[in-house]
Amino acid sequence: MTHSNALIIFAREPKPGKVKTRLLTDLDTGFVTGLYRAFIQDVMTLALRPGDWSPFLYFADDDADPPFLSEFRARCPVVPQQGEDLGARMYRAAGDCFALGYRRVSIIGTDCLEVTGVDIKQAFADLERTEYCVGPSADGGYYLIGMNVLRPEPFADIDWGTPTVLSKTLEKVRQIEHNVSLLSEKEDIDTIAALLKFRGHVLAGGVEAAHTAQFIREHQQYLPDA
Repeated sequence: MTHSNALIIFAREPKPGKVKTRLLTDLDTGFVTGLYRAFIQDVMTLALRPGDWSPFLYFADDDADPPFLSEFRARCPVVPQQGEDLGARMYRAAGDCFALGYRRVSIIGTDCLEVTGVDIKQAFADLERTEYCVGPSADGGYYLIGMNVLRPEPFADIDWGTPTVLSKTLEKVRQIEHNVSLLSEKEDIDTIAALLKFRGHVLAGGVEAAHTAQFIREHQQYLPDA
């Protein structure tokens, strides 16, 4: 262990029809699969940069050795998620890292491409003075949750995927009398509207997510006009 901070990335193997399913109503399956692959590449590029954290990639998949995600094994642990729901899986993954001796753990997903290294550093800095740190998403969820203690309450009895995730999580943290800091609000790319908005940023040249930006530029024919 070279750091006191562990950064957990939750991802899925990019299989056709199994990822970014809310986009499948409007977009071609092959396009959506390729888009999600680019999301993973950008998030992992960020996570694997030299920084004040050790990355851990946790995958939600039945395969013991998912082909695409396993390509990252040379640079970080690639571990299967375990648990009945998202909360249980996050709680278990965080527990793994605390058991390894890490003092602070943050978890991110692959839906928010606005997250930067500055955001992650801020989360770990905040965790030196508060028990929890949360990065709110515009849809009522969160794109990051960090902690320096492990309690089950913030991960239990949450209606995952609904607009109440953030408010319910914050309520549970306060019920156990722990402090929480908030990062700046950002937007997940879960809907066609969010994707078209992100496409606008790409065309304006204001995006750091290089793999996704290139994929969108090369496949604009699959996207409707804004």
